[in-house]
Amino acid sequence: MAQTYVVGQPYAPARAAWPEGAEFRARPGTLELHLFWREPPPHAIAGVHHGRAEFALFIEPPVLWLLYRFHGACDWVDVPCSWHQIPESQRGLPLQDPASPTRLPLTVVLVDAATGVITVVRPLTVSLVFAAALDAALHTQAQQPWSPLRYKAACTMAYDRYPTAAAMAQVAQYHTRGRA
Repeated sequence: MAQTYVVGQPYAPARAAWPEGAEFRARPGTLELHLFWREPPPHAIAGVHHGRAEFALFIEPPVLWLLYRFHGACDWVDVPCSWHQIPESQRGLPLQDPASPTRLPLTVVLVDAATGVITVVRPLTVSLVFAAALDAALHTQAQQPWSPLRYKAACTMAYDRYPTAAAMAQVAQYHTRGRA
C-alpha cells in the first residue's frame, strides 16, 4: 500500500533526522524518489517543486542507476539501484501493464534531513519507454542471484569510468522528462 506524504508533516513520525542522500523505490503502479537534503535553501525547494525535472536510466548489470536533475535545485545526481535491495514486501513486476497507454507515476518527496519534515511532494510521470526499460532492467536483476560483492564491484567500475553523475547521464541509455 502506498504511503501518503504531506508537506509540513514528518516523513516518518518515529524518526527526526535522516542521512543526506536519495532513495529510489519502484513497485507496481508507481515510482518514488525520496530526496534527503539537510536544510534545503528556498531555491532548491522551488527547483524540486516546479523546476524542469529530468531523469535518466543507466544500466550496467548487475546495477542500474536512476539519475535525476531539477533545474534550479541540482545538477545530475545518481542513485544506484538493485531489485534485491527493495524490501520484499514492496517488490512486484511488472511496474506497469505493457498495454497501458498512460505514463507511469513518479512521486518526488523532498525531506529536510535535519528535521525529517517533508518540504516538497511533487507528482510527476515518466514516459512509457522509460518505464518499460526500467521494468526490463529490474526483471533482469530479479532473475539473477544477489551478490553484494558483485554489485559493489560493478558500482566501483562504473564510477571509475564515469566519475560524475553528469558523465553517467551523458551515456545513459534512456532519458525522460518528468511531466505533471
